[in-house]
Amino acid sequence: MKLSEQSLSSKVLELVHDGYSVLGPQLNLDDCIVVSRAPAECLIIAGLTMSGGSFNQHVELRDFHFENAHLNVVTFTGKFVGCDFGDWDDISTSSIENCDFKECELDGVRFLNADVDTIALPKWPHFFIRSPGKCNPNIDTKNLPKKLGITLSVYFDEEPECSAIVGHAQRLAEENEISMEQIRVMLSRIENVEFQD
Repeated sequence: MKLSEQSLSSKVLELVHDGYSVLGPQLNLDDCIVVSRAPAECLIIAGLTMSGGSFNQHVELRDFHFENAHLNVVTFTGKFVGCDFGDWDDISTSSIENCDFKECELDGVRFLNADVDTIALPKWPHFFIRSPGKCNPNIDTKNLPKKLGITLSVYFDEEPECSAIVGHAQRLAEENEISMEQIRVMLSRIENVEFQD
C-alpha cells in the first residue's frame, strides 16, 4: 500500500505484513483508524500528519522511528519496542503531542522533543524517566543485578532531546531473575524514575 498527497477522513487503513506500506509524502489522516500488521522493515513514513483516530499495531513493532510524522490526539495500541516518537533535531520534521499510549506495551520507547505531560503513558509494570539525559541519577549499580544496572545506565545516557524513555519492568524482572516486587522496590529508590498505579 502506498498513500501520498491526499487527505483522508474517518477511514480505516490496513497495513499488511507481507508487503511495503508507505505513508506519505503529504498524507493527512483525520480521525482515521490505522490497523497495522506491518513489521518495522515493511513500514515507511515519508510524510504523515495524523490527527485524531487510532494506530493499532497488531504485531510487535521493533526499533522503528516515527520520523516524518506529526501525531496529535492519536490513540495507540499494540507492542512497541525500541521505537522513537518525535524528532532529534527539528520538530517541524516530526512531532508528537496529546497522544494516548495507555493500552500499549512499551519497552525502551523514547519521546523526542515532546511535552510528555500531554502524553498518556501506560501504568505499572511500565516506568518512565523524564529528561533522562539531564538527570544525575543515584544508581548504585553495586547493589543492583548486573543486567538491570546496565539497562538503567543506558536509559539515563541519553541526549538532551530525549524528553522521556519508557521501560517495562516485567522484562527487566525476568532478565534479572527477580520478582516484580523486588524490581519495583529497586526502581522506586532511583531518582527520576516514575510509575503509575
